[in-house]
This record gives sequence, C-alpha cells and structure tokens, in this order.
Amino acid sequence: MNKELPPSNKEEVSEQEMIEAIQSGDRAVIQKWTKQEERKLAKTSEAEIEFTCRLARLCLVAGDIDQAWELFNMAQYQALQEQNQLLYAAIMAEMDRVDLFS
Repeated sequence: MNKELPPSNKEEVSEQEMIEAIQSGDRAVIQKWTKQEERKLAKTSEAEIEFTCRLARLCLVAGDIDQAWELFNMAQYQALQEQNQLLYAAIMAEMDRVDLFS
C-alpha cells in the first residue's frame, strides 16, 4: 500500500493539502497553511484582502460554498472600508462569475 504520510512540521502545506483539509475539516492543517501563507504576505491591507480572496477560492474548490461566500464578503467589506473601489469591484465580479449571489 502506498499511502502518503501527513506533512511534517517542517514541510509546507500545499494548496492541494489545504483543499483536502477544508473538505475533511482538519483544523490543524488549515491553521498551519494559513500561518505559513500569512508569513509570506506583504503587510498591506490590499495583500490581506487578496489573501482572503485566495482562501475563498480554495474553499470553492473544496466545495465549501458557504465559507467561500463568507470570505468573499469579508474581503469585499474590507476593500470597501479601505476605499479600494477597484478591488471591491473585482471581488464583486468574481462573486458574480462564480454565481455566489444565487
């Protein structure tokens, strides 16, 4: 049997592993991926908003539509608060494109 071992603490969590963790509800892997990716972020509000959208997209791929919708809404609200109309419009367009309004 060729069964993969879970990632060790020294290895990075891949996006595929993150998708699987979202599907299975593995909070430890989700937290590890989130912390790992947050360390790579520029310390700007725009980077944080884009990270939230990235996480929302992973939730979509994993089939967690409710969580994706919540994350996109959070990103949308933050963009609005930052008065970043271009990012706000891009998030709205993406939500519309993936049909999160229905």
